[in-house]
Amino acid sequence: MEYERSLEIERQNKQLYTKMKEIELANMQTLDDSHIRAGHSLVHGRISHARQNIRKIEQENLQLLKRITSVSPTYQNSRYAKDREKTVKLLKIKGRYPY
Repeated sequence: MEYERSLEIERQNKQLYTKMKEIELANMQTLDDSHIRAGHSLVHGRISHARQNIRKIEQENLQLLKRITSVSPTYQNSRYAKDREKTVKLLKIKGRYPY
């Protein structure tokens, strides 16, 4: 059960990493000024503020992504799989020959 849970967590982490990479590489089309007219300074100010917030969030996400990708993994599937097999064998023996 623990092994299946760890596999699911690893699968979800890979999906998250893939999505973050896609976001990083995507062209941000929302940041263009093609829809703003010169007479709408208030709207332009709000959009400018929103654009700054988006850029700040993007920078934070990139920093987080770099931190995640730069760290070597501490979880090893093969080691936990072997430990699980050993535990199952011991539990079977213990069940057959109780104290």
